[in-house]
Amino acid sequence: MPEDIRPYKDGFPIIAIIVADFYPEIADNLLNAALQTLTRAGIAEKDIVTLRVPGAFEVPFAAELAHRRLKPRAIITLGAVIRGETPHFDYVCRACVDGLQKMNSPGPSALNSEDRPCCPVLFGILTVDNRNQASARSTPLAQLDPSRPASNKGAETAEAALRMIRLVDGTGPGLPARLVESEQGGSW
Repeated sequence: MPEDIRPYKDGFPIIAIIVADFYPEIADNLLNAALQTLTRAGIAEKDIVTLRVPGAFEVPFAAELAHRRLKPRAIITLGAVIRGETPHFDYVCRACVDGLQKMNSPGPSALNSEDRPCCPVLFGILTVDNRNQASARSTPLAQLDPSRPASNKGAETAEAALRMIRLVDGTGPGLPARLVESEQGGSW
């Protein structure tokens, strides 16, 4: 475990990952890359909990449930929504984004009655026009070629989660002193 990243409390996970399974191959590629990134950074597998849901619409509910019951230091959301011929894409994307955004904003949400953000919630849901775009953004890490415009947003989202935990803890590089104040006298 990295010295600067600890569980909220013993027995609780450091990271909760919510995976929308509607496109299983894409979801699995995103999840595998996120897990590889976290374990390479020193997060033990026992400190990562993965919850799978049917699709992106269900992700905000699962994220709030994970926050309430598991108390992770960060929540990573992964999956894909691919545009079709109807407005369904827009409704699913908007519901997912709005639900997760509420968790990252001060004030109460459905399950989070505390008047503050619950914990960093990272958005790794691909919102793309077609399957080719989704595949290009969920390439397995072992297959990434720096000369091609492919990536894995699961890995990028996991890296962002670690940075956000450090920001909340005040241990991130280059933080202004006023963001690193203690909880007793600070602005958190």
